[in-house]
Amino acid sequence: MAKMLVVDSDKCTGCRSCEVACSMRAVGAFQPSESRIHAVALRDGEYFTAVTCLQCGDPACMRACPENAIIKTDAGVVLVVSDRCTGCKACVQACPFGAISYSEILQDASKCDLCGGDPECATSCFAGAIELLEDIDAALRKKKAYAASLIEDEKEVD
Repeated sequence: MAKMLVVDSDKCTGCRSCEVACSMRAVGAFQPSESRIHAVALRDGEYFTAVTCLQCGDPACMRACPENAIIKTDAGVVLVVSDRCTGCKACVQACPFGAISYSEILQDASKCDLCGGDPECATSCFAGAIELLEDIDAALRKKKAYAASLIEDEKEVD
């Protein structure tokens, strides 16, 4: 069954523990540029959220890759096959969410692979803001509701 990380921005404090855990697992050291999840400030630091791969149903990164280096597993996880990646960065430019980057250390595209089903970011989040959901429909409903609330909040601020 496909899985997705969901971030509850109401709980996110911007502490970056998710970035630390992710980069430690990926490259063995805290390298924020190598993290597959990034804590970002919203509305001048009033709110925070963590941005990571949405494991899209029809991934733009996968369609853009000329080397077929980005695949979707039987479990629905979108992965980068490092041996095939040539570093063209077409996937980076294609992702509308900014959830894939180029790793200078690994010399290939870098994106969340859900840590094989046990994401370090979720288990290390002290605030409990990151959750791995197996029900994609519920996860997407939750994400859409959050996005709608941001739009409504923005309208109220204006």
